[in-house]
Amino acid sequence: YKHGELALAHLFCGRFEEAAAHARQSLSLRPSYWHAHVILIAALVEAGRLAEARIERQRLSTDRPNFRPGYIDWVPFIDPRHNQFLQSAVATAY
Repeated sequence: YKHGELALAHLFCGRFEEAAAHARQSLSLRPSYWHAHVILIAALVEAGRLAEARIERQRLSTDRPNFRPGYIDWVPFIDPRHNQFLQSAVATAY
């Protein structure tokens, strides 16, 4: 989870490569961690790497077949725009 949270911090600071690296590290330790998948997808979308984001979205579907984008609403951000940002990134990767 530590790498997933570091990935999120980097993502929200605009450091997309660092966000992707930490998200990948998180997923190497726990492949079914949907939050890290979502962060990785968002980092790739924001970095303009849409083809890779789509591949990662497919991996999310494989590693977590029951995942629904509505799960992102469960993340307790104070500002709901953060949830919307992540949902938009996942939608872009479809």
